[in-house]
Amino acid sequence: MPNTEPLTDSESLEAGRLAAVAYHHIPLVKFEPHEHQGMGNSYTFVAKYGDDTEAIIQLRDRPIDIAIVHLARTLLGDIVPNLVSLKATKTSYAYGQPKIPGDRWDPMTYLTVEDDTAVSVQFANILARCRLHLGSGTVVDDYVIPCMNSIINAVSAENEPFNYMPKDLVNAYLKRLTALRDRANHLRLLDLMLCHTDPNPFNVSHIFPSPLPLAQPLTPFILYQVIIDESFSPPKIVGLIDWEEAKFLPFGMNSSEIRMIAVLNIGGYDQVSEAAKSVAVAFWNTLVAGITDDHKSIVLDSMEIGYVIRYLDGFDGLEVSRAKREVEVYIERMNWFEETFRPLCLVSSLDGTKADPQ
Repeated sequence: MPNTEPLTDSESLEAGRLAAVAYHHIPLVKFEPHEHQGMGNSYTFVAKYGDDTEAIIQLRDRPIDIAIVHLARTLLGDIVPNLVSLKATKTSYAYGQPKIPGDRWDPMTYLTVEDDTAVSVQFANILARCRLHLGSGTVVDDYVIPCMNSIINAVSAENEPFNYMPKDLVNAYLKRLTALRDRANHLRLLDLMLCHTDPNPFNVSHIFPSPLPLAQPLTPFILYQVIIDESFSPPKIVGLIDWEEAKFLPFGMNSSEIRMIAVLNIGGYDQVSEAAKSVAVAFWNTLVAGITDDHKSIVLDSMEIGYVIRYLDGFDGLEVSRAKREVEVYIERMNWFEETFRPLCLVSSLDGTKADPQ
């Protein structure tokens, strides 16, 4: 009977080992917790077998939609490890997949700018290959616009924490959000894509979902999930893991993470540099290479909306100083998106103007 309570270390090891034995017919020679362990009832282990193969074994309290992972693998090939379901003992679900050898990408730290640029280009190409030739109108109507409305409706001079912030800052914040929401309808002109995000995935059956869950935040594209092989020059992306919680969203909505890739944040403050801009521009040019010129500005809007839904859905419980800083950072980052990418977009044929970054 699966356990609904968190397991002890010995219980999780025992259950994980049983799953690992079922995963591969060769005897185990080593079994230990993964360095990036899950939370709650999610437990991740590394299994090594007598034939030197290694596997990732995961115990979970929620199921993985394996069809999502298989779709990602169909789109991208072997960089997405093949996930299989295993018999679970002490948790509700157990899964196994090959361990991809390599190093986790830590951009703008120890690699050269040239190497980080090359990896960013590969990353953008991978995201672009997740584009599906399906319309995104239903997702825009049932998810994107309601999410934006929910975030905007929470912004009021009478509501905490906004009633403690300078009115000029709140007004500038609200103006930016409203302008972006008003352009969100254009995202229906973009194709749907399989977005690598965390939690609350849309199932494959939700390609034309009705209804979609509303106001559920995206999470950042965690760079621990990008595996590179540094024996190549430049380094090569050889793995992109944890696809089980992906979503179907308009093209580009998870691409705002280029900001986190290109711009280091030290002590809570972004360190913008010319090197960051060169990495970001290379990423952008690859991402939109297959997009018509009149839709590139819409992709940028999609990136910015993805950022809003990910980072700004919920100020409840934040201290005023922290919430104020979140608003300031949002404006700073949106200015950076506009200054970096909008000049690379042609004037939109939808309204004949470029968006006002202010």
